[in-house]
Amino acid sequence: MKLRIILACLALLSAPYWALYAQAASGGPLPEWAQRFDGFRLAEIALSDVETTGVGDEASLAVAEATAAKAKLAYTMEPLATDALFVVGLASDQASLAILSAARMTNKRNQLVGLSLLELAAKRKDTETVLSLVDEITRVRPQLAPQFVSILSSSLTDDNSLPLLKQALASNPGWAVSFWRHVPENSAALTRFVQLREEISPPADFEAERRLIQALAKSDRFAEAFKLYDESPYRGEPDSTHPPLTWQLTQTRDVRARQTSPDALDLFIQRDTLGKIAEKLVRVTAGEWVLSSQIEIRQGQAKVEAALRCASQPSDQSWKSQVVYPSAQWSIPEGSCQYAWLTLSGSAWDSSLSFEGSLRNLKFEKR
Repeated sequence: MKLRIILACLALLSAPYWALYAQAASGGPLPEWAQRFDGFRLAEIALSDVETTGVGDEASLAVAEATAAKAKLAYTMEPLATDALFVVGLASDQASLAILSAARMTNKRNQLVGLSLLELAAKRKDTETVLSLVDEITRVRPQLAPQFVSILSSSLTDDNSLPLLKQALASNPGWAVSFWRHVPENSAALTRFVQLREEISPPADFEAERRLIQALAKSDRFAEAFKLYDESPYRGEPDSTHPPLTWQLTQTRDVRARQTSPDALDLFIQRDTLGKIAEKLVRVTAGEWVLSSQIEIRQGQAKVEAALRCASQPSDQSWKSQVVYPSAQWSIPEGSCQYAWLTLSGSAWDSSLSFEGSLRNLKFEKR
């Protein structure tokens, strides 16, 4: 687990305490509960003294000796002050797990203790404990689920985690949607993720489906990506794009494309510039293929070209770029390619004005 998750949650969960300290420092009255429970208050002060060192993945929490002593004193004053045990656990090396586990038994709602135990379990690759902690934490704070499922996804690199995840996901827990949307990039983990998805058959979710299609295409698992796309309940619905099996559109200052319908693109190309407009993965077989369209010009002039290159073979298996309007044509040799990248590029290099227009009735089909 990335330590920055704990650091961020530490700031989130302890924010109300800092307001209390500010009130006390300014001479304002403290709530009655803060006046009565000195052990709790001392634990909160010790928690505020925990320091952060390093940045990003190198970040860590540092506990000074004085802070640890303060936390120990707070615990002797108030055994229910689990924030004190959290600080003591951070300051300990060998006994950290035992101290934090004791704190968890005392108060399962202490999220900082839960986060620390989650990190330790992830380091041990203890998937069963990770699942239990994620389930407990996200029941109290559902908004944290997207941050924790990365641990569960990474556990898919271990084949032994599959039955545990299958059992946990079968009941569709609160973190399930976040899990299915967090598609792993590791090849072995992705294979187990797909296997798990086929066995569980989770409820339909467009975002999860879209991300899985992208991951499969990125891993050159084109047949699986198209199978998932063909079976999609969202296919054909408005705004249900599945790049790269549908157009991936360029959005830069100089070149911009916007899809207005399944077969139409709205274009802008800055004068004296050129670049890629859009790209998508297509299925091809041997024979003659044609990309046809009509161009509508609102301003300026542009030259639009298309290129087709094999997606699963070396780059020498490509076909020369051709002008799209009114059509571009390619001859695919027998046995050369099953999947190809279809790329649209545009140039307003010779235009006195920036180009604004549309491509209509854009169709790629076998003749």
